[in-house]
Amino acid sequence: MAEAKKACLLLEAQRLRFDAGAELATDAAADALFVRLRNAEHDHLKPRHKLPPMIPFGEGRAIIDNESTVFDIIKRIPKAALLHSHVGALASRRWMVGAIKDEPHLWIAPLSTPTAVIPIFKFASEKPEKLENSGLPSESTSSGATDAAAFLTGWDDWIKAVDAFRDFDDSFESWILESLSCVDRSGDNEWTVWAHFSNCFRSDSGISGYAPFFERIIRHVLESYYSMGIYHIEARATNFRLHNLSGVKHPVSETYRIIRTYLADFNTSLQPEQIPMSFKLIYSPLRNISNEELKFCMDECAALYREFPDVLVGFDLVGHEENGRSLAEFMPTIEEWKSQETNPILPPFFFHAGETSSVGSQSALNVFDAVALGTKRIGHGYSIARYMQALAPSLQNICVEVCPLSNQILRLCSNLSNHPLATLLQHNIPVAICSDDPGMFGYEGVDYDYYMVAIAFEFITLKSLRVLVSNSIKYAEVDETRREALDHAFQKEWKIFEKWLLNSSDKLVKKSYDLSK
Repeated sequence: MAEAKKACLLLEAQRLRFDAGAELATDAAADALFVRLRNAEHDHLKPRHKLPPMIPFGEGRAIIDNESTVFDIIKRIPKAALLHSHVGALASRRWMVGAIKDEPHLWIAPLSTPTAVIPIFKFASEKPEKLENSGLPSESTSSGATDAAAFLTGWDDWIKAVDAFRDFDDSFESWILESLSCVDRSGDNEWTVWAHFSNCFRSDSGISGYAPFFERIIRHVLESYYSMGIYHIEARATNFRLHNLSGVKHPVSETYRIIRTYLADFNTSLQPEQIPMSFKLIYSPLRNISNEELKFCMDECAALYREFPDVLVGFDLVGHEENGRSLAEFMPTIEEWKSQETNPILPPFFFHAGETSSVGSQSALNVFDAVALGTKRIGHGYSIARYMQALAPSLQNICVEVCPLSNQILRLCSNLSNHPLATLLQHNIPVAICSDDPGMFGYEGVDYDYYMVAIAFEFITLKSLRVLVSNSIKYAEVDETRREALDHAFQKEWKIFEKWLLNSSDKLVKKSYDLSK
């Protein structure tokens, strides 16, 4: 009796799964091989307390890179599209540090913040004026950072500083890299890690805000992500102004012009048989602005939307939800602005909402406001699972952009096996796997995020991963012609991937066996 009831309940759970009714056929042998290798890796690593979803990414990455057969497979899976990222955090910080080493006209100075001394940068033809708050901070700063910062005397020539410190030790470069990166830091909670995360953007702004170097970043991102099988990117972009060597700020439209220009150049370099790349921006001011500033931003966004309809596809508000204004506070202004018939058309909303571990707070309830305002997708949506019964009917056609590693690194979920993503998937809520700020998290692309999903949840199969990638195409903000092109390329590459997987069966099984010894 009990067994029969259990069987019925399991069948119902299976029926409700996100991949239950998927028409995407997956080779049964390839699926079985993947599940076999995934289960073997999971069962080998978990008893040794080395399962990457359960430990900090700073520790888990070495295991993934050196001891994972599943990651070898994940890297081969075509990813198609990345729907949630931030334009300034797509490029690897290690690449960035290497790229600026020989940049002339770059200056560096130490800046004291409440939590750390951080390096700030400035591209300028002449040495910048004296910096306020320059110097060493409280005892909280690590000795390596203190030593490196103490070496600087205010604004110093970057190339000379690198050359002078190179003969001493590697603490200077380590300080730079750590200040631009947000990888797991022991002892951090959500508030302290966000303080460091904000400092990362502060250090980065003097580099990526220089128009010629921003162009280098875009070129690198296009080349790197395309090589990983990501042919469509949608990135949030704050309303920052790029500047030249004289410090003169360009209009915000320059950012969109650069994307348009360099995307066209990149696609011209491709072979005729290759699918073109697409790169879209979502206009995203910080969520701590006033309602008057919001009106200005909506005016500016609408004007950019008219001028760059091929680049600008959405509107969002970004920043730490626990430390910023809620969507409820902005809602009257947004509704009033949209109700004015004389106002131009805004692009669709793609709101960050529910990126919080709190329950019942206004930040947790941002998901309700996002849905009420007609958002097409929800960024993060970590709190959705707590209100599943109320929200599920409204979310059937709203994709949730889930960023697993970001949620772990920014202290929402230390053990990704407990991530509410599992609840969303089991309730058939549309989900796209994304990487948020991978460049600041120590990688590029979205491979590590897919790996975490595959290894954390034992119900995930190869078919499941195929559905998740397909969602990134289905919910991309593109026209139907482009969607069909992305889907065609994905289906073609998936067949190639499955063939590789089956042909590599013996090699993969042997590696899995050798690693498990």
